[in-house]
Amino acid sequence: MLERLVGLETEYAIRFSPDTETDGHRIGEGAPLDRAPNATPTPMPTPGHELIYQAITRALARLVATGPGERRWGRQQVFVENGGAFYYEMLPNAVDEGLVEGSTPECRGPSEVLLYQLAQEELLIDALPIAEEELRKAGFNGSLGLLKNCRDAEGHTYGAQENYEVSLAAGWRLVLYRVVLASLLPFALATTALLWICAVIIVVALSALGLASLLGLAPRAHRSRALGHALTFIEYSASAPVLAAYGTLIRGLGFRAIRRQTLAFFVSRPVITGAGSLLDAHAATFSLSEKASGINGLLRYTANPGSHVVFDIGNLMKSLLSPVMFRLRPLVRLFRPRQRLQIGFSDSNMCQTAAYLKVGTTLLVLDMAEAGLLADAPVLEHPLDALHGLTLDPGLKVQVAVRGRPPMSALALQRYYLEKAKDFVRTAPAVSIDAREVVRLWAQMLEQLAVDPETLVGKVDWVTKRRLIAQAAGDASYETRKKIDLRYHELGSGYHAQMERAGFTTVLLDRHRVDEARTRAPQETPARIRSQIIQDLRKVEGPEARVAITWDSVTIGGRITGKLIRLDDYRGL
Repeated sequence: MLERLVGLETEYAIRFSPDTETDGHRIGEGAPLDRAPNATPTPMPTPGHELIYQAITRALARLVATGPGERRWGRQQVFVENGGAFYYEMLPNAVDEGLVEGSTPECRGPSEVLLYQLAQEELLIDALPIAEEELRKAGFNGSLGLLKNCRDAEGHTYGAQENYEVSLAAGWRLVLYRVVLASLLPFALATTALLWICAVIIVVALSALGLASLLGLAPRAHRSRALGHALTFIEYSASAPVLAAYGTLIRGLGFRAIRRQTLAFFVSRPVITGAGSLLDAHAATFSLSEKASGINGLLRYTANPGSHVVFDIGNLMKSLLSPVMFRLRPLVRLFRPRQRLQIGFSDSNMCQTAAYLKVGTTLLVLDMAEAGLLADAPVLEHPLDALHGLTLDPGLKVQVAVRGRPPMSALALQRYYLEKAKDFVRTAPAVSIDAREVVRLWAQMLEQLAVDPETLVGKVDWVTKRRLIAQAAGDASYETRKKIDLRYHELGSGYHAQMERAGFTTVLLDRHRVDEARTRAPQETPARIRSQIIQDLRKVEGPEARVAITWDSVTIGGRITGKLIRLDDYRGL
C-alpha cells in the first residue's frame, strides 16, 4: 500500500527584475536618487532565461555534488546529489523565455515525496543569491526569483506533473498492445530519420540567425520567436503520424481501467489540491485550480505543448522516438506491463498539507483501482465540462452529471473515494502509518470544506490565496490582485513563504530532515545508485569522469567504450 514508485516534476517560472539607472546612479543599490530628480530611468541589460538557468546550475554545484545529464536536442540537464534533476525547459515558440524544471528523485509514499520536493525547493532558494551575484559580475544587475506556479499573468499554463508507476495492461490487452506496438516500430524508425533531417535544417537555420545577428537585420526576440515557430512546426509535423497512432493505441488498450475508474477523482481533487487562480480582469473569476482553465483533453495524442491533458503519456511518446538519440532501451521498455503514468492536471502546491494529500490520496486511489475495488466508481457524462464547472465554483455547490446516478458535487465525488479508502485501509492485512494519516486528513479536509473552508487557511492553497487576496487587496484593481496571486508562489520570499515563517501555515516536516534530503537519496528506489555515482564522481578524474546520467542508466567513460550501469537493477546492486 502506497509503495509504488512516484515522483514530481515542477516547472518554475523565472523572474528577473533588472535595476535601473538614473544619471549614472543605479536604483536598487541605494543610489541617491535626489541628485537626478528629472532624469528618466534607463533599464539595465536583462539576461536570457537559459543564461539564468546556467547560473543556477553552477550555484547548485557549489551547494551539492552534481552530475551531467544526457543532452537531448539541446535540452540541458543536471542531476544532483540526492538523485533528483534540474532541466532547462525551453519553450519552442519563445526560446529566450524558458523555465527551470525540477524533478524529485524516485520516491515511495507521500511523506518521502513531500520531503524531496521541499529539499528541491530549499536547494533552489539557496542557489538564487549565488546565481544572482554571478549575473551581476557578468553585467546583469537585478534581483532573481523563481515562482512555483502553473499559470502566468497572460494565461499561459505550465507547472506541475505527477508520475506514478502503474499497470499499463494485462491479459489479452497486454498481448494485443505489444503486437500493435511492434507494428509501429518501422514507422518510429522512419520518423527518426525524418527528425534527423529536421536537425540539419535546425543547424542551417541557426547559422543563418547567427549571420543575421552580425548584420543586425532583425531584433533578436523576433528572430528567436520566428525560429521557434518554424522548428516547432517541422518537428511536430514529422512526428505527428506515429505519435497519433501510438496515442490511439494507448486510448484503446493502455491504462483503461485506471483512467475510467479514477477520472472523477482527478476532476474533483482540486477542492483539496488546487492552488487557486484569479483568471480574468473583466469577470474577476476565481478558479480552484491554476491548471484547470488550460486543460483541453483527457489523454495526449500529440507532442504539441499546447495539448494540456488529465492523463499525459508524453514520456511514453519520447521513448517511442528514443532512437533519435541512438537509444534503444527506452523503446524496449515500452513493452513492459508496468509503465509511468503522468498526471498533467496537477497544481504546484505551496501548502505542505495539500502537497502531502495530493500524492497520498492519489496513491490510495491507484492502489484500489489495481486491486479491483473501484469497479463502481462514478463515471462523468461530460468530463471536461465537469472539470471546468467544478473548478470555477469556490462555493463548492455545483453538481455535474454522472452516468446512472444523480448529479454529484466535487465534495460528493471525493467522499465516494474516501469511503472506499476507509474500507481499503481497515481491511488490509498490513497498513502503513502514511495510509492511516492520509485517510484521517482526507476526511478532516472534506468535512471542513463542507462546513467552513476558511478554517483551512494555511493547509489548502486555493483557500489560503483567496483569503489573502480578499484581505490584502479588497476592491483593488485586477492587476493589483493578480500580483498578489503570483507573488504567493515565489520561492523563499513570496507571500506563502512569509506566512509560513510567521506560523500561519501547517508544517509537516522539520527543517533538519529536509536538509538531510538535499544530499541523501531515497533508499529503496533507483535514485540510491544514481546518487552514489554522483557522489563518487567528485573523486574521479580523467576519461572515467566522462559521465552521462539518465533516469534509467549511467554511462561512465563514453557511450561506446564506457561502462553502462542500469538503474532498474538497483535492488541487486
